[in-house]
Amino acid sequence: MTAAKPNHLKARRLLLDHLDRHPDRTVKNDLDPHEAGIVGDAAHKAGGDSYHLGKDRIRARAGRDRYSVDESRRDRDGLDDHASAMDIGFFKVRTPRGTFDLYDFNAWLVELCKADHPDTRDLREVIYSPDGRTVRRWDRLGRRSSGDDSHLTHTHLSEHRDADGHRMVRLANRWLRHIGLITAKIQEEAPAA
Repeated sequence: MTAAKPNHLKARRLLLDHLDRHPDRTVKNDLDPHEAGIVGDAAHKAGGDSYHLGKDRIRARAGRDRYSVDESRRDRDGLDDHASAMDIGFFKVRTPRGTFDLYDFNAWLVELCKADHPDTRDLREVIYSPDGRTVRRWDRLGRRSSGDDSHLTHTHLSEHRDADGHRMVRLANRWLRHIGLITAKIQEEAPAA
């Protein structure tokens, strides 16, 4: 059964702890738990190929490669029963440094990806919207440049399957420090040897 990697759960918890300002209820500008997904839902399972699925849920489709496995040796070698992605839904938060939302996060993250920042080196792709009107994709392998309209209101980050997720924790921490919600760097899991 597909499971979330411990470090992905840690990154998710870190984001929810700071961006879900009303944890007991659903609020429009909060990042609510149902908007921060790791393991694929029924729609992902029906598609048969997603970084949100582990090897128990990935299936070949007639005449098509399993892009989340077959396009990268890191994905083929790292395929196991863990999901290797996280979705982040819309949020808008005011901090002492200003007001920030999902689109600010997207611009910040994609800039880091394009600069090959060390904390992004496990990311395979980011499917995002810069403005809530268009969808774009940053793809480390340069194979795709777009995504479906569901990404107008949530951002998809997938890591190569051989990654343990520690860089996802660092990215969440880095973002929260960037916008002024936290001041100290949190202790993270050490990468697997």
